[in-house]
Amino acid sequence: FRNLRYVTVPHAGHMLHHDQPEAVARLLEEFLE
Repeated sequence: FRNLRYVTVPHAGHMLHHDQPEAVARLLEEFLE
């Protein structure tokens, strides 16, 4: 996985999409570009 990137989202637990929905949306948009 040459382009692998590890990202930590502050103040988020197991339900990342629930705890930090804006951050998850931004990361998904970056990934899908």
